[in-house]
Amino acid sequence: GSRKRRPHPREHDLRGNSHDRRRRREWLIEKYGIPRRDGKKTRIPCFHCGRVMRANLSTWDVDRFPICGHQGGRYIRSNIVPSCQTCNKGRCSRCPNEEPMPKKSP
Repeated sequence: GSRKRRPHPREHDLRGNSHDRRRRREWLIEKYGIPRRDGKKTRIPCFHCGRVMRANLSTWDVDRFPICGHQGGRYIRSNIVPSCQTCNKGRCSRCPNEEPMPKKSP
């Protein structure tokens, strides 16, 4: 029979299961979301560049800040912020406080 790939134990501990990831996203939307006139929070700004993203799409990531992942940062409420994929992927393993990201030209 075929075997399923088992995630590395540390990888699973850090990210949690899909329910944990969904709860983190919901909490970030509640904390950082921009309310509409009817009170629903449907947009969320990137913590790093301020770009506003639609909260219901998977166009944004959960970023570990101020303690980055390569420095042992965990996915806990005091250490996560919303981030656009460009900022999150563009940093690689640099922490925002280590080296500034290049500014986007208007």
